[in-house]
Amino acid sequence: QTSVFIMSDHGFGPLEQKVAIANILRQNKLLTLKNASLKRNLIAMLNKIRGILNRNFLLYRKVKLLIKTVFEKMMKIFFNKTISKKQIENRFGKATSDYWQKINWKETLASKGISDNSVYLNLAGRNPEGIITTETKRSEVSDKIIDIIKNLRDPETKRKLRVEAYKKEGIYSGPYIGNAPELFFEIEDGSYHFFNIEDEEEFFEKPIKLSGIHTKYGILIGYGNNLKKTETIQNAQIIDLTPTILYLLGVPIPKNLDGKVLK
Repeated sequence: QTSVFIMSDHGFGPLEQKVAIANILRQNKLLTLKNASLKRNLIAMLNKIRGILNRNFLLYRKVKLLIKTVFEKMMKIFFNKTISKKQIENRFGKATSDYWQKINWKETLASKGISDNSVYLNLAGRNPEGIITTETKRSEVSDKIIDIIKNLRDPETKRKLRVEAYKKEGIYSGPYIGNAPELFFEIEDGSYHFFNIEDEEEFFEKPIKLSGIHTKYGILIGYGNNLKKTETIQNAQIIDLTPTILYLLGVPIPKNLDGKVLK
C-alpha cells in the first residue's frame, strides 16, 4: 500500500557562459563598489607589472608568487573592512556574501540577488541604505535593467541572446513578497548564468572548472497502487507535491496551502 515518489527541486544542464552581472550593473552606473577607482588603479598597476614580467620569463617565475601575495594583501587591507555580517543578514536574510560587503550601497541602485539569475533593487524601507524611494523610480530602474539584459549578445557569435525577464509580481504573491528579488531572468534556457565577476571589465567569462548549472525543469516519478502506469505528468509544479501526498494519505488539505493535487 506504499506509494513512492522520486523528485528533484531543479534540473541540470550545461553552463555555457558566466554572465558578469556586477560588471554590467557597474558599467551602466547602477552599482558602485567602495573605493572602486582605487581598486581599478591597483588592478591596472598589477596588469602593467605582469606585462613587463611576461617579457622576461625567468624574472616572471621568480617574482610571480611575491606579486600575487602582495596584491592579495593590498586588496584585503583596502576592501575587506566592510559592514558587519549582522547588517548583511538583516538585509538579505541568512545568506551572506563577500561581494555585498564591498558594495557602496549609498550609490547603488541594484545588485545581484541571492536567487539564481535575480536582481535586487536597493529599496528604501527594506534595505538599511536603500536609495530608491518611489514606485516611479523602482519601475524606471527595473525597466532599464530588463532592457540591458535583453540586449546582451553572445560574446563569440554576437547574436542577441534569448532572454526571458520576470518581475516578482508575476511569480510570487503573499505577505512576504517584499523580501523577494525584484527581477528574474532566464537566459538561453539557463545555460547563461549570473556571477559576481568583478576583477575584469568583461560582461562574460567562459567557465573553466564549472561545466553545469541548475535548470528550471526537474523530474517527478511516482510509483504505487494509486498511481497510473506509463502516464506522463503534465504541468506539475514543485508546490504540488505536498497536497498530492496529503491526498494519498487521506489527510485533509489546508485551504491556504499552495499547489494542487496531481489527480
